[in-house]
Amino acid sequence: MDLDLDLANARHADLLATRRHERQTRYDLACLLVAFANAKLYRALGFATVADYGRVSLDLEPRETRELLRMGRRLPELPLVEAALASGELDWTKACEIAKVAGPKTEALWLDRARSVTSRALEQEVRSSMYDEPPPDGPCEALRSPARQRLVFEMDTVEADLVRQMLALVRYQSNLTIDEADDGTVLADLARRVLHEATEPPDGAHEEDAPSAEPWRVTLEHCPDCARTTSREAEVTDEITAQARCDAEILDMTPGPDRGTARRTIPARVRRQVLHRDGYRCAVPHCRHSWWLHLHHLDRFAEGGAHVVENLATVCGLHHRLIHAGLLSLELSDGKITAEHADGRRYIGRGWAA
Repeated sequence: MDLDLDLANARHADLLATRRHERQTRYDLACLLVAFANAKLYRALGFATVADYGRVSLDLEPRETRELLRMGRRLPELPLVEAALASGELDWTKACEIAKVAGPKTEALWLDRARSVTSRALEQEVRSSMYDEPPPDGPCEALRSPARQRLVFEMDTVEADLVRQMLALVRYQSNLTIDEADDGTVLADLARRVLHEATEPPDGAHEEDAPSAEPWRVTLEHCPDCARTTSREAEVTDEITAQARCDAEILDMTPGPDRGTARRTIPARVRRQVLHRDGYRCAVPHCRHSWWLHLHHLDRFAEGGAHVVENLATVCGLHHRLIHAGLLSLELSDGKITAEHADGRRYIGRGWAA
């Protein structure tokens, strides 16, 4: 079979031009949609929201409409990225990734990186970077996300006020200050509650079978040689590691005959007794949380504290995090739990039955 090189080159040029035009069209769609939404022109056509308009008139999923609007509003802050999109040089997917981290100081650096790596590699590098930081050095396969990340949301002002009220309510119910539980900590706790509700056992199931007995659904890997703990794709803070060690299933993956052996840090029968004694609620005074519960050693397990009922207390994820961050301490005195905050506040809880 004879291959026509001239025809191949001609079709190749056609495909490149079509691809470039496709990128330009996506950019034009984002700009037009932003102007359309900002002027609320969708209302003149009988639609309550721009997402409804996009779904019916443009055959766009709500997620696609949100992405187009987000990018269309972000691009004026990234003139180099906008120019590359408008010319059809830059792929839309790569532009969306760059927009997550690029700032005035680093836009050109991220644009150069996008030209030289695949979309998958760029995504991994973005995940491991903070806002307005340059692209990381080293091969992308070796990168891990940082132990803490910055999330940015955009919403209507009325909805933002609701979020602030929700954050304040959770702190009030937990008797915490904003210094003890920042917005990210509270939002993560609320996410755990939503996941808990989504996986509640069917009617008639025993309480001890609820997801609150298994709060850790993320695999953490601990190296006994270097004492470093990581997840598969991210670094892990010391607080998260300490929480997991309190109450976790440990799988031995070191080479040898015991490889694959699993054990719990706290025996199941002890766990059931502690949860029952505490009424399946956080034992911290004035806390009302009964979801996503952990067991905590009053005398630290890492310091020799035993897996016995008298040395364990049921705590919610929010308070457990504060304990291991050094912002809250629990002690048992005269059969009652006493909680002391770092700022000196001290509360005495209900007594424990003998």
